Amino acid sequence: MRSLCKVRGSKRSGLKAPSASAGMPERLGNRAGMALSAFGIGLSVFMQIKSEQEEEKLLEELKKGRQDIRSEFERWGDGLECCGRAFVSENVTKLLGSQIQKIDHNIDSIRESRENKNASCTEMEQLHTECQSLIKKIHKQPVSVDES
Repeated sequence: MRSLCKVRGSKRSGLKAPSASAGMPERLGNRAGMALSAFGIGLSVFMQIKSEQEEEKLLEELKKGRQDIRSEFERWGDGLECCGRAFVSENVTKLLGSQIQKIDHNIDSIRESRENKNASCTEMEQLHTECQSLIKKIHKQPVSVDES
């Protein structure tokens, strides 16, 4: 460092020796680096929180959109069902009403026939049981043979 200074006798003249002031820019750089590092971390945390909030907001909007679509779909479905029923009652029932009534009558006849068959089967089972009982009684009675 002496080369930067001119020496005159015992006093130095010219440039000052870099003593305490030489470390100052380095210390300022270190402090600025630390401050920027802290700022960067804070900014990173802030951006992460903001990103999460935006994601939550987007998820809520998507949820609301799905609900809106479902409600519209149900509304259209209800309207279509009403129109379908009206069409069937106006066109199909008029054209096929008598045939449908015949089919309903046949179904009622079949049900009635089944009920009658069930009643007949029950009655036949009772008669069968009585016949078996009578046969057993006949077999239990002693046989008497007249030898005349």
